[in-house]
Amino acid sequence: EVLMVLGLTYVYYWDFSVILKDGFQEMAIFRPERFDVGLGLMVFAFDGIALALPLEESMQHRQHYPMVLIAAMTICVLLYASFGTLNYAVLGDDVNDVIFFNLPQNRIIASVECFY
Repeated sequence: EVLMVLGLTYVYYWDFSVILKDGFQEMAIFRPERFDVGLGLMVFAFDGIALALPLEESMQHRQHYPMVLIAAMTICVLLYASFGTLNYAVLGDDVNDVIFFNLPQNRIIASVECFY
């Protein structure tokens, strides 16, 4: 998990460096022809809800579960939304579904790809 955080940190760093150098790309707010792909990605991203009940069962203080779940889901939504929006703003309509295909290929990206 530490490696995933390092990978996300690098992508955020790369995004901000591109924004400072080149600015934002032109982008469409909504593309109906790609809605099905976006919907599928959203369902895949939030498919971890199957872990909610086992997580509650394993908690020592179950009365804290609603707040833990709300906090975890809020963090996930903020990360997904900021990551997707920022990368779309940097790359524009030419963005690939897998973000690593958009990044410049170097040793850092190669090592990040290996850990995912």
